[in-house]
Amino acid sequence: MSFRERFYFRNPHKVIPQLFASVAAATGFLNTGMMRGWSSPGVPSLVESGQMELSTNDISWISSLPLVGAFVGSFLAGYPMDKIGRRKTLVLVSPLFSVAWFLVGFASNKWMVLIGRTLMGLMSGMGNPASQIYIAECASPRVRGALGSFTAVLLGVGILLGYLFGGFLSWNDEAILIGFFPIFQGFCMYFAPSSPVWLLTKNRPEEAKEALQRFRGGETNIEAEFERILESASKNKDAGKITISDFFERSVFKPAVLSLMIMLLQQLSGFSAIIYYNATIFESTGSSLDRNVSSVIIGFLLVVCTVLSITLVDRAGRRLLLLTSSLAMSLSLASMGVYFYVKENTATDESWNITHTLSWLPLACLMVYIIAFASGFNSVPFLILGEILPLRFRNVLGGISSGCNLLTGFAVVKMYPLLVKSIGSHGVFWIYAASCIFGSIFIYFFLPETKGKTIQEIEDFFCKLPMVEVEENQDMLRNTKNKQENV
Repeated sequence: MSFRERFYFRNPHKVIPQLFASVAAATGFLNTGMMRGWSSPGVPSLVESGQMELSTNDISWISSLPLVGAFVGSFLAGYPMDKIGRRKTLVLVSPLFSVAWFLVGFASNKWMVLIGRTLMGLMSGMGNPASQIYIAECASPRVRGALGSFTAVLLGVGILLGYLFGGFLSWNDEAILIGFFPIFQGFCMYFAPSSPVWLLTKNRPEEAKEALQRFRGGETNIEAEFERILESASKNKDAGKITISDFFERSVFKPAVLSLMIMLLQQLSGFSAIIYYNATIFESTGSSLDRNVSSVIIGFLLVVCTVLSITLVDRAGRRLLLLTSSLAMSLSLASMGVYFYVKENTATDESWNITHTLSWLPLACLMVYIIAFASGFNSVPFLILGEILPLRFRNVLGGISSGCNLLTGFAVVKMYPLLVKSIGSHGVFWIYAASCIFGSIFIYFFLPETKGKTIQEIEDFFCKLPMVEVEENQDMLRNTKNKQENV
């Protein structure tokens, strides 16, 4: 196979429309990243400014309230995604995200900051599931993994920008600047096509076909692909209204549990705690590295490695990336735990000091951790969320999975200082390492590979159709796909 044949975007006229729409939708994750990144430089800047009286508890809530708002927003996301569609949900969320930032930027008291932070979390929770599902429904199978990874890339870029802006702007000036970014997303999504899958669920086949044609390019023959999407939408429509008992069907329950577990494992790896408390962690290791420099190193590595993972997600596959990611994270976290354990138990030993002998180890461990996380667990869980959930339940289950991810992230961030105080830094990092080991075991035994499969093939897998019928369906799909050029 030649280099040109291996290259993802060898038919640019087919991929570029999908690329632009995916970047526009994924910009919501850029906003979320800046919301997270603002805390590290913004909260200390706010405290040092003395513009408002803040207690330790106030500071804690300013940092963590966006995760609470996002948790609530993720459960509210299903209704607008179903009623007005994924695209219009993003158009609706964008200006409200800007309002939240401006509330913080022009705040004259702590309540404006707290309300603004909560509102931006709410908008993040509503917008992120819509972004991921929109991309999954609009991208062709061959490039779905790469385009779906844009959300994780822009999340990392947002965190890095939050760190960088905070290095030379005050807390309120940074908030005002960031407030203009969501407006850009709303403008782009206003002119983007709606999801063909959503349009079909609303009995609008002509508009769905027109939207699919825009995504695939004006000269592409979309008849076979449109028929597959139409057939899948018809199956879900004929199934009738959703009842509680429907969630316990094998075809629904299994992908729902898988998506929940992958989202939980992402947060239990300790990523949010490391992002929010990276300055504190570096200081506690005895490192002399400046806190802003350490933040930028983490943000930079996160972006670079996430970009590199895009080239692997549709080649190496989702399972392999998650397995190697979780195992590498467990090794680096366990090593950090050993470092802290030795440091805490040899603090009075003047003959040997680990902070002098192995001062490079904490930075090396955290760099390995960030590289491993960015290469797999940063992007793949959100990609899987958009792939394995059945279309009929996607709005509800997508919101629930994202909500559990955010709630777990809130718990991890809130509990980190309490756990350090009660069991020590070494105990906390060993807990994170154990979670990663458990994650690798779970992925190996329970997570199927979805690389290169159509949405219908994935749904058929979880439905556990009779083997003959599955083979017949897959043969039919392969025959129709061979009539088209590969994207």
